[in-house]
Amino acid sequence: MASDRLRILPVLAPGLVALMSLATAGALPASGAGFYVPPAVPGAICAQETNSHACAIRIESYLGVHESDGWTRRDGRLLVFTQSGPPVVLEDAVDAIPTYQYFGRLSETLALVHAQYYESSRYVLIDLVSGERAGLEGPPVAADGGSLFASVATIGHLGPWATLEVVERRDAGFHSAARVRLYVGEAPTTRLSWVANREVELRTESAETSRVFSLSVADGKWTLSEKPPEGETR
Repeated sequence: MASDRLRILPVLAPGLVALMSLATAGALPASGAGFYVPPAVPGAICAQETNSHACAIRIESYLGVHESDGWTRRDGRLLVFTQSGPPVVLEDAVDAIPTYQYFGRLSETLALVHAQYYESSRYVLIDLVSGERAGLEGPPVAADGGSLFASVATIGHLGPWATLEVVERRDAGFHSAARVRLYVGEAPTTRLSWVANREVELRTESAETSRVFSLSVADGKWTLSEKPPEGETR
């Protein structure tokens, strides 16, 4: 693969970074408008919304009625309660960047929060046992067993590139396992899915290119490869 079309990024510690999230994740629902909707929320809830922030507010309002235990809002702060320690507190910035909306529980010990920045979104995984958290650039897609989470996001201000990352949950915390930047063409559609417990596949399509990437782990090392599109051989 040509080096100018693939750049491997260093592994970064979990954190919140303002990056554009425009991808649709496989195996997780989206609204009619293309915004990510968590599993516990009706998929059409944001069908009439035109931006991700308004969608996130609507989702939290729904969960305030249908999943009101385990979290609350207090004085401009989002509090997510852990099982044994103090709550995780996420406070909206004074200038409203970022703002946080609760997106529900993904399991008995895992919660998801949406973080809205100026024209960009992030997602925060919260371990409800330890209170540890990890930031993802796109909606999380979990492998079987729930210990690995993949996400993909296109980055508007960097042009035709996407960031694919994998976060591992272990020892009641999170570890950034892999993070790569990929050339995907302008305004791509993407689909992300786990094809095995240790291999995640990203399919991208744009006006200029269609590509299929595989990110897999063996002996503790993550390796990126590219597969030929369906119907083609190499």
